[in-house]
Amino acid sequence: MNKAVSFFLKPFVQCCSIAIVSTIIILLAQLKLEQNVFADQLSTVESFDSSYGFAQDDRANVVNIKVGLNLQNFTTFNVVENNFIADVNLWFEFDSDEISLKELENFTFSKGEILSKSEPVVNGNFVRYDLRVKFSSNLNYKYFPLQDHKINITLDNKNLDGKKISFYSDKNSFSVSESLYTPGWKALNADAKSGVRTINLGSGKTLTYPRVVFSVDFMQGSLKQFIFISLPILIALLVALCAFAMSWRRDFSTIIGLTSASLAAIVSYRYVIEKVSPKTSYYMLSDHLFTFVLLLIFAIFFIDIFFRDSLEKHKNARGVIVFIFYFMVILGWLYLLFIW
Repeated sequence: MNKAVSFFLKPFVQCCSIAIVSTIIILLAQLKLEQNVFADQLSTVESFDSSYGFAQDDRANVVNIKVGLNLQNFTTFNVVENNFIADVNLWFEFDSDEISLKELENFTFSKGEILSKSEPVVNGNFVRYDLRVKFSSNLNYKYFPLQDHKINITLDNKNLDGKKISFYSDKNSFSVSESLYTPGWKALNADAKSGVRTINLGSGKTLTYPRVVFSVDFMQGSLKQFIFISLPILIALLVALCAFAMSWRRDFSTIIGLTSASLAAIVSYRYVIEKVSPKTSYYMLSDHLFTFVLLLIFAIFFIDIFFRDSLEKHKNARGVIVFIFYFMVILGWLYLLFIW
């Protein structure tokens, strides 16, 4: 047993251990991405039922307008800043005897603005608009920088009475161009949900209008951002662990220098993480990873300072400590990815 733990402190074994731990972390990160966990909230859309004042007898009098969207491309696709600019084709199928084109074209996009809008292309009861839309979505960055997102494009028309006019759309009415350019991201599923949105105006007044939510699932196609953020943090931790392989009596100043430098490096790197991370009021995966590794390095620094003599006398205990720290890293990473 004594030989086993001493063997664990040899430089070659340390390097192999570091490589194994790093590989496990990356493989678990890739597994997390492939699970396609979407924490984003879908824009509110309510169905036509009695809960919103739609009596069964009134449904036959509701004017149904079919709505479709083609997502051509993104000219701006910035997930971190929640900023998107897209070229889209929006179309309607309607009965001109029931609703006028002028009423129909007063549509807007929730959390967005129309940068450009073509003249309507009318073909019988079919009308199409070519648009460039700037918008943001209800993104949740809980698992940043390992993130899949559901991006919503929400169509509203607040000039129409949602109790009399309804938008109808489904998955077949929403198409995404095969040449969609989203660097680092891969479009998966596209869906559409239609209904109404009811807003309480106060004093017993409400506003009900038709709404369609077009949503696209995007999977992060690269671990580049994750590696950029996590690798320096892990290197700082592994450098601090290397101190256990050195002589406490001969190299104590070097040991303290290593752990102090690791501690200072990870604290300084926090400012870099802040610059490349989304601005949120809640903790993200990157925040928890940083805090977890910071506490581990502080624990190593604490052991170096206050258990110097004990570790010099019981050299075999160092290998056990290093093994425990590696085990804690893997266990903590598993918890953050699949339990938290």
